[in-house]
Amino acid sequence: MGYGSGSSLFQCTGNACKLYLLANGVYATERSGQGGIITRFARTIQATDVSPNDERIVSKVSWDFHGIPYSVTISNHLTPWQ
Repeated sequence: MGYGSGSSLFQCTGNACKLYLLANGVYATERSGQGGIITRFARTIQATDVSPNDERIVSKVSWDFHGIPYSVTISNHLTPWQ
């Protein structure tokens, strides 16, 4: 799993996948370069080639609340539609 923007994904290390709440109310990764307040949430994105025309994307947000780990995961497939 990793983080990134555009077409790049980077492997998470340490707090690299932590989400920051920016002044404009948007959540962003540390690499956004916009500062912000660190949150308890971490987001990871995984892209896997299923076939030459199909890519599976898995996005996971995780956090701890009172020492109990929680997470939400969503996945979808990207295919050429034109």
